[in-house]
Amino acid sequence: MQNIYDKIDSLISDVTYLNNIIVTYEKQLNENKLFKKLEELKNENEKLIKNITDLKNKYYDDNDNKLGKIIYYDDKNNLIRQECYNDNKLNSYHKYYCDNNKLGKIIYYDDKNNLIKIEYYNNGNKLDCIKCYDSNKSYCHYKYYYDDKNNLIKTEQYNDDKLTYIDCYYYDNKNNLIKKEHYIYDKLNSYYKYNYNDKNNLIKTECYDNSNSILYCYKYNYDNKNNKIKEEFYRYGVLYDYKCYYYNNANKLIKEKHCDSNEMNYAEYNYDDKNNLIKEEYYYCDKLTGRYEHYYDDKNNLIKIECYDNDKLKYTEYYDDNKLDHIKHSDNNEIDHVEQSDNDEIDHIML
Repeated sequence: MQNIYDKIDSLISDVTYLNNIIVTYEKQLNENKLFKKLEELKNENEKLIKNITDLKNKYYDDNDNKLGKIIYYDDKNNLIRQECYNDNKLNSYHKYYCDNNKLGKIIYYDDKNNLIKIEYYNNGNKLDCIKCYDSNKSYCHYKYYYDDKNNLIKTEQYNDDKLTYIDCYYYDNKNNLIKKEHYIYDKLNSYYKYNYNDKNNLIKTECYDNSNSILYCYKYNYDNKNNKIKEEFYRYGVLYDYKCYYYNNANKLIKEKHCDSNEMNYAEYNYDDKNNLIKEEYYYCDKLTGRYEHYYDDKNNLIKIECYDNDKLKYTEYYDDNKLDHIKHSDNNEIDHVEQSDNDEIDHIML
């Protein structure tokens, strides 16, 4: 799976490969700010901390008070280590290496000290390379290239040092992504074209195979506030399905409707008086299939989301430092820790 970022480095779509053809879908960005930055938490302490054992923050599960995570800092307040716990036992840990306040690399280990992954960052704190390892000591790695404007222009995927996939990105003079090419073993497999209106809103995405035949197309419409109000999906030139989006006076999305030739699904969103999203409800053919309830601290930072199925709690997501941190399942009390780099954004799991 590959990721596409917009001109301000926000994730705009995931790219998955199905039968060697790229299939993409948009992700709605989560605009909620979550925990206060850990640096801010430490700055609130007026005492000068010199002992390295004091330079850490511990986080516990809200329900059973079990240890979930410990984060360590050096004497310059740089993040140096993060430990993830499951049932009070170490599950995995990360090591951070910084130089002059710039992130150099992050190394991930499992509970048995086996190397899982290494992320390398360039001088601009941009992700430069990822190396992933498995139990058989084989690995794949990803290499990222940027232009002088910090736009991602190429990604390469290697499996056991053999180049397998290449993605190339092209931009206009406004830094809008206008084309992406996908290569398999140095041969063009498919490519995308992106078109924008005069307000820089994406209005069309087209996918072609290597013989220049169009495979599918997305078309987008916007209101006068630049809110996307309709999305149409065409396959081989025929309208396959569409989505409609509705907003309140505060420009908050309150409903989205998804229709194809056979059925209609929709979702409804509710907000508090501070415009925080507090509830999501998902319907399939007018039947409620899932509900998510959002909880915030006294500073409007999202701290957890509860997922319900037929009024039964299935799992709870816990958030930390603007990222999904771990997921606790209600049936078996298991905790899944989420590992992600600063470039990643993860939406909560949909039913």
